[in-house]
Amino acid sequence: MKSPPSRTPDGVLLIDKPEGYTSFDVVKKIKPWVAPLKVGHTGTLDPMATGLLPLCLGEATKLVQFLSGAPKRYLASVRLGMSTNTYDRDGREVSRSPVPDLDDTEILDCLNSFTGEIQQVPPMYSALRHRGKRMYELARKGIQVERQPRPVTIEKLTLTKRGPDWLDLDVTCSAGTYIRSLAVDIAEQLGTVGHLAALTRTETDGWTIGESHQPDSLLKERLPQIVIPLEAVLARFDRVDVDYRIGLRLQQGQHLSSPELESLGVQPVKHNKIIWFRAPTGHPLVLAELSAIGMRIMRVLLPTKTQ
Repeated sequence: MKSPPSRTPDGVLLIDKPEGYTSFDVVKKIKPWVAPLKVGHTGTLDPMATGLLPLCLGEATKLVQFLSGAPKRYLASVRLGMSTNTYDRDGREVSRSPVPDLDDTEILDCLNSFTGEIQQVPPMYSALRHRGKRMYELARKGIQVERQPRPVTIEKLTLTKRGPDWLDLDVTCSAGTYIRSLAVDIAEQLGTVGHLAALTRTETDGWTIGESHQPDSLLKERLPQIVIPLEAVLARFDRVDVDYRIGLRLQQGQHLSSPELESLGVQPVKHNKIIWFRAPTGHPLVLAELSAIGMRIMRVLLPTKTQ
């Protein structure tokens, strides 16, 4: 007699998103396979873009906000000499401009000027809201609104290849950075116009594209073996082991006093940090924010037992 198939556990599934898919398309494809688990993702990729898209399954959906703030790494191709209304190759051509005869020193000086914290204006074709409306909805109606510059950090910006009218870049940046805007700004500083011609996300949230899976090649039966379990996902935060009694209190939303935290080896901190608590049975897993004045419970995770 065959044993019943294992249920997909709560955790993170790393997808290598193909070109032409929206992030929601990927969620929609995977969702029936993992039902009744909820599915969410940690960072939208445009349909043109490819690469690493972490999907959070079940209780891991409660961790999205804590994962999506990590730095991202991309391989980007910038086309010089033509601009589009969406800042990428899927948009309508807006203008053309000659491309100066650039040498490597000029290009590297330009890229260096964008390294570090910079002010970036988000594109109109973005999911940001303006008075309750998505900006891309307004842009499609021909409505332009003023966008305030926002600070983002470009940790690393490397030229990998180049041609007369194109640049291939390796970019490591903070969450919230628009690579489309970066492409346009680089082109402008080089004395021309430009747009983003290709984009692949290679690293995000501590994972790399080499760990990911193509959605079209996935089999439902494989999912229990390739989903990253909750405890492995939480390994990026400091773990505190507690007994069953304290675990039950935490599950009920009760905070621990400073003396109790000290007895567990948790020291006061100057800057807020995330920690998590684990009871002997592994249930529950409790995420908390630690500050100079104590702790605050952020999420209580109750992993689904596999069959």
